[in-house]
Order: sequence, then structure tokens, then C-alpha cells
Amino acid sequence: MAERLLHNIIEVGEILNVSRSTVYRLINNGELLVVNIGGCKRITKKAIHHFLEKQVRVAKLGSS
Repeated sequence: MAERLLHNIIEVGEILNVSRSTVYRLINNGELLVVNIGGCKRITKKAIHHFLEKQVRVAKLGSS
């Protein structure tokens, strides 16, 4: 099976364990990068990992 390069909004919500609305809010705030393909919003695996890495860094700074 081929590795998925792109995820839709619902899939990203499931991956991050957040609602669809939260995914849209992250996109609108510029925290999660989105690619528009044929009018459909898609998020790369790399963008999800980048978002999570940034959240971990922020959490570490807050716990210092």
C-alpha cells in the first residue's frame, strides 16, 4: 500500500484527536499549513509533524 502524502480535514482531526473546527482554526491561525488542490484543503504529513514538533517545543519552554 502506498504511503499517503496528504490528509483531509477530518483525517487530521482524527490524527490530532481534535474536532474538525479545531483543525480549521489551526489553519486559519497559520499554525497548520494547508495545500489547496482543486478547491479541497489537504494537509501534508510533514505539516502535521512540524505542527506537533512546535507544540512540543512550546510545552518544554513552558515547563522550564
